[in-house]
Formats: sequence, C-alpha cells, structure tokens
Amino acid sequence: MDRRRLEQHRMKAGEGKGRTIETVDPSTGELLKGVFAFIPDKHRSPFGKDWFAMAQDAMAFLARNRKQLGEEGFAVFFFLASRLDFQNFILVNQAEVGRELGMHRSNVNKAIQKLKGMGVLTEGPKSGVSPTFRLNPVVGWKGKAKEHFGALREAQKRGWTLIDNDQLPLPL
Repeated sequence: MDRRRLEQHRMKAGEGKGRTIETVDPSTGELLKGVFAFIPDKHRSPFGKDWFAMAQDAMAFLARNRKQLGEEGFAVFFFLASRLDFQNFILVNQAEVGRELGMHRSNVNKAIQKLKGMGVLTEGPKSGVSPTFRLNPVVGWKGKAKEHFGALREAQKRGWTLIDNDQLPLPL
C-alpha cells in the first residue's frame, strides 16, 4: 500500500465506544469517518478451482494393487477423480464415462465395482435416478480441511478402510 495513503489516516479517541478513523479522500478532499480495515488479497490456487488433495499412501496402495484394478480401473478412477466435487461426492453417468474413455458401459460398471470392493469408493445418496459415489476420505479430499477431519472420523466409525487393512492409522 502507498505510504502516503497510510499517512492520511488519523485516529480520534473518545468518539463512540471505540476509535474512529478520519480519512481524507485525496480526490475530493472530503473527510471520511469510519473504521480502517486491512483486507489482504485472497491467494488463489494456481490450479484454479478444479483440484483436490490425494494421500501418497493411497497412491502407493493403488500402484501395489494395479493387477486387481487393471488399466480400465485406473482410467475410471482418474476420470471419476477429475469429476470430484466438494466433500468427495461424485455424480457421473456411467454411459458418459464410457463415451469419454472409449469403454463399454458394462466395463465402467465393473471398474466402479472393483474400486468399491477395494474401499476406494462407496455409494453415495441417489440424485434423482442416478447413483452418486464418494471417494474414501483416506484416499483424497476436496473441501475444507476442518470438514476432512469429520469425514475421516465418520469413515472410521463405518469401518471404511482400504482392503487388507493396509491403511495407516487415521490422524484423529
């Protein structure tokens, strides 16, 4: 901020409950009374709004279980992750996923069943007639960090872990 602008503010004690600040508008010379508030620019992610955090342990788990998941399973996982919404909800049409990936809908369904069986996905609430899914919060998270801890606790209560109990203890 320009130092000259800061010098134009003067504190006055004794007016009202707290202190008021008088500011001179440099363009009009008008004396403005009020409160001075510094609000820094919001830092934006270089990724924009379409990103999420993924656990490195989960990536190692998927890599170790690549034979069980298969090439199409990986493709479906990454496509679903690209459509991840806040609090890990995923709403996609399996036929659309198949068209996007050049796969038959039945193979998309098989891949989703494998991901569910591995503990990577679970069924979410229905949205109309379409099923939704949720990404296991141990695998990754899209949303506020505070809400992630609640989702991890909920996953722990439901016994939602990755197969073979390969999950590290949750940091709760």
